[in-house]
Amino acid sequence: MRVAGQTLSVTQNAATYTYSINPTQQSFGSAGGSGSIGVTAGSGCAWTTQGNASWLTITAGSSGSGNGTVVYSVAANSNPSPRTGTMTVAGQTFTVTQSAAVQYTLSITKSGTGTGTVTNNPAGTTFNAGTVVTLTATPDASSTFAGWSGGCTGTSSPCSVTMNSNTSVAATFTLKTFTINATAGPNGSISPQGTVTLNYGSGQSFTIPPASGYEVYDVQVDGVSLGNVTSYQFGNVISNHTIATTFSALPTPPDPSKVVLGINAGGSDYISGNGVHYLGDRYFAGGITGITGSAIKGTTDASLYQTARSGNFSYAIPLANGNYGLTLKFAETTYSSPGQRIFNVLVGGTTVLKDFDIYDVSGRSAALDVTFTVSVTSGILNIQFIPTTGDAQINALLISTASSTPKNPPGRIRRYYTTEPVNSGNRAPLGLTYG
Repeated sequence: MRVAGQTLSVTQNAATYTYSINPTQQSFGSAGGSGSIGVTAGSGCAWTTQGNASWLTITAGSSGSGNGTVVYSVAANSNPSPRTGTMTVAGQTFTVTQSAAVQYTLSITKSGTGTGTVTNNPAGTTFNAGTVVTLTATPDASSTFAGWSGGCTGTSSPCSVTMNSNTSVAATFTLKTFTINATAGPNGSISPQGTVTLNYGSGQSFTIPPASGYEVYDVQVDGVSLGNVTSYQFGNVISNHTIATTFSALPTPPDPSKVVLGINAGGSDYISGNGVHYLGDRYFAGGITGITGSAIKGTTDASLYQTARSGNFSYAIPLANGNYGLTLKFAETTYSSPGQRIFNVLVGGTTVLKDFDIYDVSGRSAALDVTFTVSVTSGILNIQFIPTTGDAQINALLISTASSTPKNPPGRIRRYYTTEPVNSGNRAPLGLTYG
């Protein structure tokens, strides 16, 4: 066998066979394609074709006799490097060279006041021409996705780009903001007031000064009562909030010189802030005592409202005959809805409070004073507490001279008042008016 140039001569059984191919080589771009090779051979001269690379495929002319044609295809080159492959046709070498894939670079940046991540599928930064890349923007919990710029536009995520050139894409994230709506009722203020805008996770403090002659009655944050606090701190704000405060006139304390007797129901001796001496619980029959540590709104004498006598009970208080002011002091520290504690109060056998519900009048943990003018004719002031639902309750009693009984009490809390003496006579129960 002799190989010379483009022609191959083979002598077999005293016969000489000559083969030649044209062309002997071919170049392709990265997209690939197809081609053909002409085979020249004498009549009866058999030949075969064999590919030597997986990306070269013989589609026709894998064998023949005499003149013929070989048809082949070249797969696309997705690699970043050129490549060379061969085929053996009729004993001769045919060479195919193919250029590297065309590639482009994807650049992704982030901007804005917020934070987040951008992922792309397929992953990477360099892609073959024509590759479709899907980008997904995911904001962190503190942020929102505001939109794309560059190779992607709009505010929808994900977005897609076709890599036909070097491409830059920017994703903008915006830090979330929230509002605190701060309001104050008359006779005081809150600072800052109005709508306060805060970045995600930040905090804000508020001060709540009352006007002269007034006190903070209640502060509610998102509708939940905090009591009579004078400042509040929001921390790590991640949602909208409200803070609202109300104020009440400072109560006119009883004049110690007008006080006849004070009783701290369920508790021991107590001296109020203005000097009124409340004796430890006495003159009672029935009931049990209790104590709470709950803060009490609307009073500077919280201790007086933190002890109580409850159940079905009565008081028989020795007093000289005459008219007196009787103040019953209540605070509901057990229940958080109306209808849980309902009771009647009788003075001298006359119902003065019927179906009385402390929570329904003043809410939870708020001082509530109910004042009557009462008449003693038998040397004993009889007061009965009769439950209809749950237990009856009293926190303290205050008896003063009738001339010191308030007629127009402060409106800090709804208060019940009667304006006529209560005695043991057979008359209808007194009407109740709201303060």
